[in-house]
Amino acid sequence: MTLPFTPDMSVSPEVIPFFDAPTNTISYIICDPKSDVCAVIDSVMDIDYASGRITYDGADAMIAHIRAKGWTLAWLIETHVHADHLSAAPYIQGKLAASWEMARTSPSYRIPSEKFSTRAQNSSAMARSSTGFSPMVTAT
Repeated sequence: MTLPFTPDMSVSPEVIPFFDAPTNTISYIICDPKSDVCAVIDSVMDIDYASGRITYDGADAMIAHIRAKGWTLAWLIETHVHADHLSAAPYIQGKLAASWEMARTSPSYRIPSEKFSTRAQNSSAMARSSTGFSPMVTAT
């Protein structure tokens, strides 16, 4: 693959980890220091499995950090289908007015695109999926 630009290898992105103890998951905000554009990777929706109560404390902390820094969210990325937690990407997308789409990572299993809504709000379906699809969320 040829990149349409020459990467500046002297620039190091700012990487901020956010640890979610109940799922033992680390989510990240990664920011380009030259542009203040950032990405959220593997965000976590807080869920109390016993009660079924959903909260967004972890996602709210990430949103607050992005806003406090004055960054612009460009991407919400899920690196793979998560069996251990639900994605907070739809919630963050709603708070930061981002649009998103699903990206396929497995060419061996295909679902017709009309079966998916690009504005899907059911993150639990993403977490339960075993199709080889990973959600990749792109802010615009």
